[in-house]
Amino acid sequence: MRSFPWLVVALGLSGCGFTANSSSSSSSDANRPEDASTSDGAVTDAPLAIDAPLAIDAPPPLDAAVCFGAGFGALCLAAAPTQPVTLAAGTFDTGGTGCTEVVTVSAVELCVVAGTTVSLPASTTVRAIGTRPLVLVATGALSIDGELDARARIGGQVGPGSGAAACGAAATGENDVGGGGGGAGGSFGGRGGNGGTGDANDFPFGDGTSNGGVSLVASVPTSVRAGCPGAAGGNSNTGGAAGGAAGGAVYLIAGSSITITGRVLASGAGGASGSAARGGGGGGAGGLLGLDAPIVTVSSTGGLAANGGGGGEGGGFDAGAAGADGTIDESRAAGGGINYSGGDGGRAAPAG
Repeated sequence: MRSFPWLVVALGLSGCGFTANSSSSSSSDANRPEDASTSDGAVTDAPLAIDAPLAIDAPPPLDAAVCFGAGFGALCLAAAPTQPVTLAAGTFDTGGTGCTEVVTVSAVELCVVAGTTVSLPASTTVRAIGTRPLVLVATGALSIDGELDARARIGGQVGPGSGAAACGAAATGENDVGGGGGGAGGSFGGRGGNGGTGDANDFPFGDGTSNGGVSLVASVPTSVRAGCPGAAGGNSNTGGAAGGAAGGAVYLIAGSSITITGRVLASGAGGASGSAARGGGGGGAGGLLGLDAPIVTVSSTGGLAANGGGGGEGGGFDAGAAGADGTIDESRAAGGGINYSGGDGGRAAPAG
């Protein structure tokens, strides 16, 4: 069991280029021979392992009765909570009516669930979705013994607050009749990788290769916000594959302690696969996990994960494969890789 005084943690692992080693991967190039060289994406983020030194000094809450939090600015409620909260299994929509209050901090609307204590029981899974980041506030203790899931998945769930305007847009792959370039991976706490070059064999019209998308620079979050999505791949004539959605944003605040024996997850989705001659999509970056309390304890069974997704494989003569969604442990999400004539998607970087 590991304890940290006044821990404020922000996890946000970024995306990367095809065949690159970074936290999430962008797509490969389309129509690339199997033995063609590839352009690696940058690996600039250092994924956060729970055994790393995480403690950051922070002052106590501004006002224990109404205002809470220190890492991303004071979060002030209209009234102090008077009842404990136990989270029930199911899907929680931060854009719905389940919030105790909707509070704006640093120009970001937050869905706040507040209680004297807040608990997520063992064997209970809450899947968080919606337009706003999720903030859990306890005036006393906050415990996560089940699973709080704010991940993104290919073609499915999108984490809370995902698609934040603060991200900007990662560059898409260049279009080319002979094969589109790969989309860039999403950047967040670290820079995502660039997409791979398409039409590497310059076929059929001799119009040159197509460039992969260039990723955005890394950003240090100053507000509670989700990660950044991957970019779409370039197209030949039908449109490039979509980039993966980013992991969501979850911020846990407690007046006395946070204890995690379960899991809190905010990993990004893998990039979609390119069909024939289309570039694959870039992997989505992991989201944000914030912990703010005098004592934070993560047991040997507990875990935090905000890993990026793998990059989608580019299409050659046939369609490629999608990249894997970001993992929930220290393993690496795989990039797509079934097509001999399309470039493989980039594998996500180690999480620890």
